[in-house]
Amino acid sequence: MSIAVVFAFAAMHRPVALVFCLLFSFGSWILYTGIARGCTSGITVDAFSIRWHQTGLQAHSQSVDLSSISKVERLHLDGDCVTLILKDQNKIHIEDRFFGDGDALLHAIAARADGVTILENGQPWSG
Repeated sequence: MSIAVVFAFAAMHRPVALVFCLLFSFGSWILYTGIARGCTSGITVDAFSIRWHQTGLQAHSQSVDLSSISKVERLHLDGDCVTLILKDQNKIHIEDRFFGDGDALLHAIAARADGVTILENGQPWSG
């Protein structure tokens, strides 16, 4: 709040300060939305479930039973977004920034979840 007062006061004396104020506001908005969105970290695949932690302003942890997953998709060859499609047709998107490219997550799911279809770019995953 105090920085806005400083910019407003400076804008009265120099119009260039108004431009800096607008740029600062836009930069703050971009930074805020990036932090608010967060990313996935701490993905754990055990014998029965997948757990991960979502960072950001609304940080939370989430878990899915391996038995409830029917399909796993990765749409981009080098993408880090993995989509879990549950048996009730709900979709869960996980950005696999912790492992990097999603390969480790796909290998872990393939090793522990029987009967789960794993697709990469719409084709069966060769693993």
